[in-house]
Amino acid sequence: MSDGLRLHELLQLTEDIGAEPLFVSNIGLGHGWMQDYQDLGGYIQETLDLIEYCRGDVTTTYGAMRAANGHPEPFGIRLIEIGNENYNYSFNNNNDQSDHYAERYRMFYDAIKAKYPDMILIGNVESWGTDNPGWRNGNPVDAVDEHYYRSTSWFSQQYNKYDGFNRDGYRVYAGEYAVTSDFGTVGNLNAALAEAIYMEGMERNSDVCIMASYAPIFCHESHPSPWMPDMIRFNASASFGTPSYWVQQMMASNVGYQNITWKEQDNSYFASNKAIALSSWSTSVTYDNIKVTDADEQILYSTDFSNIQDYRSHWKATGGSWSVTAGELRQTSTTMQGECNVCQVQCGESYTVELDAKKVSGNEGFLVAFYYGGQDEFIWWNLGGWNNTQHAIELCTGGSKRTLTTLAGSLQQGKTYHLRITKTGDEVYCYVDNTLYHHITLPSSRKIYACAALNQAEDTLIVKLVNMGPASEAALRFKDFQWTGEDIEQQVLCSASGLDENSMTEREKVKPVQSTLNPELSTLNYECPAHSLCILHIPVSNVTAELKPEPSEDDWTDITDQLQNPTFAEGRDGWSGTSFLAAPGTVAEFFNQNFDAYQVLTGMPAGEYRFTINGFYRYGNRGDAWTAHTGGTEGLNASLYIQADEETQQVPFMSIFDETAPFTYSPYTYPDNVTGANVAFNMKGAYKGNAVEIELKAEGGQLTVGMRKSQAITNDWTCFDNARLYYRKALDPDGIRKVEVEEERVNGKWSNGKWYNLQGQQLKALNEGRPGLYIVNGRKAIIK
Repeated sequence: MSDGLRLHELLQLTEDIGAEPLFVSNIGLGHGWMQDYQDLGGYIQETLDLIEYCRGDVTTTYGAMRAANGHPEPFGIRLIEIGNENYNYSFNNNNDQSDHYAERYRMFYDAIKAKYPDMILIGNVESWGTDNPGWRNGNPVDAVDEHYYRSTSWFSQQYNKYDGFNRDGYRVYAGEYAVTSDFGTVGNLNAALAEAIYMEGMERNSDVCIMASYAPIFCHESHPSPWMPDMIRFNASASFGTPSYWVQQMMASNVGYQNITWKEQDNSYFASNKAIALSSWSTSVTYDNIKVTDADEQILYSTDFSNIQDYRSHWKATGGSWSVTAGELRQTSTTMQGECNVCQVQCGESYTVELDAKKVSGNEGFLVAFYYGGQDEFIWWNLGGWNNTQHAIELCTGGSKRTLTTLAGSLQQGKTYHLRITKTGDEVYCYVDNTLYHHITLPSSRKIYACAALNQAEDTLIVKLVNMGPASEAALRFKDFQWTGEDIEQQVLCSASGLDENSMTEREKVKPVQSTLNPELSTLNYECPAHSLCILHIPVSNVTAELKPEPSEDDWTDITDQLQNPTFAEGRDGWSGTSFLAAPGTVAEFFNQNFDAYQVLTGMPAGEYRFTINGFYRYGNRGDAWTAHTGGTEGLNASLYIQADEETQQVPFMSIFDETAPFTYSPYTYPDNVTGANVAFNMKGAYKGNAVEIELKAEGGQLTVGMRKSQAITNDWTCFDNARLYYRKALDPDGIRKVEVEEERVNGKWSNGKWYNLQGQQLKALNEGRPGLYIVNGRKAIIK
């Protein structure tokens, strides 16, 4: 730091703007240098001194220094990140700033927690090379710092990124993120809206995503940063915010306190009728013999281009040099790039498009848009693309295009190819001369992305809507509360084009506008402008209070700390029996073998125990296993088991193809190695349904928990992570936990005592008057 802007001034700045400071500790690693990880005492002490400067009272050494600098009151720091981008792949050297990160982290963690146990300590995960970074060691961590510098299309697809995240693990701090490719000159509206979609996903999952911060922020116009874009640009006399700045400002300034859920209907790009279209890229082509049929093989449209009037009534070109000559549709320009000739046929959700195509001249090949809603919204099959080196299916939404699948290949000039595209719902099959080239499942793509929350006063609903495409209507219907019909405050960030951006000459070309809506209808139909972020404050009434059942003392208690190495971060340590293959810090596995891996716990209290684990079993290699699963012959040979008092309970591991898993077989997205399994378990929250229970009757008895398989199948695979153990006291003979059982008939109002159901869960007065059998004041009570 220079020009007088150092630690104290930065802390004052956080106070002035109402931000919370987060300090990043130097752990002795940097670009091209490192301090021996066994000699970090000075670095650790420096961090402890900084915390004392921020938190210590004036009688401490550094608290007195803070007071002398004019700030006797503590700054109150509580967030410390241990290192920055220091946990990548080179664990035992400093090729990527990663040398012995786990060991360095633990030294800092222990020293800080010993003196300041309430501090929230944040660890590093991979900062590049993966979209699913993970904490790959057994050290405790409060949250991890994820960094994402990606394209507009990547961010627009991250709405569901944290939906299946493991709720039993660490939390996420998205410490650095921004669109850094396909953003225009200094940052356009499309890039900002894609970031808003990612932010909505974090906000909907705020139990996992506890913090986020955009980067980078400032850039001087005369010294443009090589790390573009930046949120705020300035010179000596003026400044402006990019659309990304306004997205950050709007999202952060409109936060509720309780997320709400909703159901969506007709919000998919791929559900509604669209046209088909033909094009090419720097290539002269001809098309002929087009036929479009529905799912029942009824012809929706066909032409051999022998009828010029049919062509003129059904087709309209957006550019290029198109003509119908000698019974062919020709595009003769070799400079035109992607302008479409659109056939106005409505195809529904499931249909087949067939046609003949020939390359006449040029660098590439054919573009067949089998789903066309305009130049900013289409899916096309690109054959002979990338200078005639590969074929691909590409998706464009909101003007941002991305590749869904590719296949190496080329086209011969002068040869006629028969092309066939079959779309069945979200499944797409593409054939060339009856040979299957592509089979994909279209990604989820919404017209409008939403999140919603109630404000602190519980009388306003805050709805955030992102629309990257053309104008679209959102019809809002309410269930657990009602719109009062009063005026709605709205804040809208939009522009004529998603490519619009701000500059020193047009500093407010893209800027949010606030206004008031005065709807007249009893239900709210809201028109989302094209390329927009809209935030609505809707007055509501009759809000149902949030139901938060109080935990009963008889609920399951997590006693996982009784297990050794439950995350398998330390390989086989703590587990007896068969040695398993393990990737430390990720998952454990058995491949092509029988096994029995277990732990024995002694001196355990009498009661009920529940043993769970994330895991799956694959019945042979992936092709054979899929055939067996879909054909009903799959065996689940691997089991999770628990043993007590010479009694054993076991359940089979879930199938890798279990219907609850968020993966597809074609294209194959199921785990195929320990890296993919780690993503499934710890990023997607998949394969949680493995649980087995038993009662230990003998006080101080022995409990055994483990995984085993005794029937071998060639190339079968068992993979697992995150073992957990739970305990609760057993039911008494009358089936009621920890309460005295006496008859008492209660008619009328509830008593002032605590009420429980027969499962031992404490109830609220919200249930007053419902007939049933309850426990109150330790006695059985019947409400008639």
